[in-house]
Amino acid sequence: HVRAAALAALPGVPSIADGTGPAEDEELACLLLVGVHDEVEENSNAAQELWQAANAAVPTAYITTMVNAVTSTSGEVQGAAAAALASAAEVIPSSIGDALGRVISAYEDERDSARVGVGRAIKALAPHL
Repeated sequence: HVRAAALAALPGVPSIADGTGPAEDEELACLLLVGVHDEVEENSNAAQELWQAANAAVPTAYITTMVNAVTSTSGEVQGAAAAALASAAEVIPSSIGDALGRVISAYEDERDSARVGVGRAIKALAPHL
């Protein structure tokens, strides 16, 4: 419900409403891409509409934000972030090695939930290696 409420509020943000948000804010673009890959169809559709309306693109500096999302305590966020990370790596193939390295480094986080997210990200990245 929280992700759905956040996505519903985004069209009212001035930088998104005028179509400049994701282009100027790489973290916002990354989080919106995570939303595009949300496991809840309504959330995914809402994020996809925002992504297209804002004419967003994968930022070149996507890795840190995506890896942080992959290590979330929420399994749904982890899944969406892992899929978004793989999608971004596919768009920017030269970044796949760095993305994988950062994901593996995130395994040092001793939280079990973070390590599950790392495993999901490695699985999502594997077809692109």
